[in-house]
Amino acid sequence: PTNLLEPRGRGMNDGEMFYVISNGRRSMPAYRYQVVERDRWAIVAYVRSLQRATAGTLEDVPPELRSELR
Repeated sequence: PTNLLEPRGRGMNDGEMFYVISNGRRSMPAYRYQVVERDRWAIVAYVRSLQRATAGTLEDVPPELRSELR
């Protein structure tokens, strides 16, 4: 399976990710009939939020809050 946190996974555009969820790829089955379209787009948004959360740096934190980090 593709690691969506690696550059290749991050490089997928939203439409490509939605397509793979809907139609499958290689050994991944299609989820078009099990997951409604709205929820497939929600999955794409959730994956994007996870990608952003794992790519954060100290510079992303406002200077006045950096001292609160552990």
